[in-house]
Amino acid sequence: MPGAKDLLATLSAQEVACWLATSAKPEELAYYIEQLEAADRITDVVSSQDVEQAKPASDIFELTLSRAGCRAEDCIVIGDTVWDIQAANGCELRKDTNLI
Repeated sequence: MPGAKDLLATLSAQEVACWLATSAKPEELAYYIEQLEAADRITDVVSSQDVEQAKPASDIFELTLSRAGCRAEDCIVIGDTVWDIQAANGCELRKDTNLI
């Protein structure tokens, strides 16, 4: 996703917690983290292996909120697919549809 690496760098520099909630398989996840140069910028990862249902179900985002100790209204989802928007809607997370 264009600009993702810069966004993570900016948020990290501002000490904003960045969680990765993904349906990617482990080998894909490692590749994406490497491409984003995000190993030290991501607070933690919740993947499809951690939940019963992957996106578009909201399980991944719900578990991320729980682990982060955050309320949906205090977070925002940045995604690159319609599945991210559907999953975010399922647990009332804010999202920006202009990024898709």
